Amino acid sequence: MNRRPINKTAQVRESIYRDISIGNFARGSMLPSERVLASSYQVSHMTLRKALQELTDAGLLESIAGVGTFVRAEIPETLLRRQLGVVIPAWSAPENNDFRQMITEVAVKANWLVRIVYAQSWDDRSILNLWQNSDALLISPVEALDELPPGLFEKILLGRKPVLLSDDVSDERLPLDTVTTRFEPALAQLAERLAGRGYTRIVQVEQIVRQPDGGRLLYNPDVSDICRKLHLLRPEMELDQQSLFLEIPPFEPPYGSFRDRIVELGRALEHCLLVVPIGYYWGVMAGLNRSRRKVPEDVAVLAVGDRREAEFYRPRPALLQQPRREYVRHYFELLRTRCEQPDLAPRRIPVDARLECGETL
Repeated sequence: MNRRPINKTAQVRESIYRDISIGNFARGSMLPSERVLASSYQVSHMTLRKALQELTDAGLLESIAGVGTFVRAEIPETLLRRQLGVVIPAWSAPENNDFRQMITEVAVKANWLVRIVYAQSWDDRSILNLWQNSDALLISPVEALDELPPGLFEKILLGRKPVLLSDDVSDERLPLDTVTTRFEPALAQLAERLAGRGYTRIVQVEQIVRQPDGGRLLYNPDVSDICRKLHLLRPEMELDQQSLFLEIPPFEPPYGSFRDRIVELGRALEHCLLVVPIGYYWGVMAGLNRSRRKVPEDVAVLAVGDRREAEFYRPRPALLQQPRREYVRHYFELLRTRCEQPDLAPRRIPVDARLECGETL
């Protein structure tokens, strides 16, 4: 399309084109009436009709007599960037901000447009709208996968558009492409480092949320898996998944609760390795400082996760890192392959976690 409009027709044509390109007018959807469009873009009906005809001639629109004008469902990539819809849980976290920036950066290089929705529930209508209006979908689950509404579940399974899962989750009923973390090499390195250091217990730091049925939801299931695998490598260290499991409401900052609980436990945490999701690191360190536990002499701390600002944390944490930038690169590799070979069996790309020893271990 001409990027330097010189008259009213070209200006309104470019405005409509931009609204299509950013998803305001979804592919396959019917445009508002000519009267509404002319008023919205502040042009005459004749100018609007000329702009619509030019977009139709270019292959972006199609007109159905007696019905209306529609955005074409299939538009060549040469005319319009493909759109990747991304679903992110609504609760705020630096990791989500990092992820949004990384995936947008990679998308620009791959000539994709990213459109993000923040959802609190699978029932959020914005998820279905995003699926309908995008060429592909990347889902970071906002609730357990087995709680997917039947309608959305069936649409995803139809396979008409590529759908990827993030955050290393899977469900046998929902065979989708994803990226997985391989922790074993880094955990073997960690186990060797722990040898002879006198730590007697692995303590998992975790936030739990009670479900209506009485069950509990772990915010960081990867950390539970890491603790169990590390215990198998160092069986002489007791595995404690109770002392620092705290029930905290979803939108309440967890730092103070972990700080206060660590102060309460006091000397009971000596000779322990605390395995901490990186989002709770400041609360844990505040509790250890307040209770005057020396790190790593009295207590060791291993943070799990990936935050771009982690290198500026002091003391610099020992970190078991899931490299998000590498994840994002693989998401687009999976997406490209899925677009080219839609009938290919679901793929899982493994990425090795990395151990950075830091100052807390």
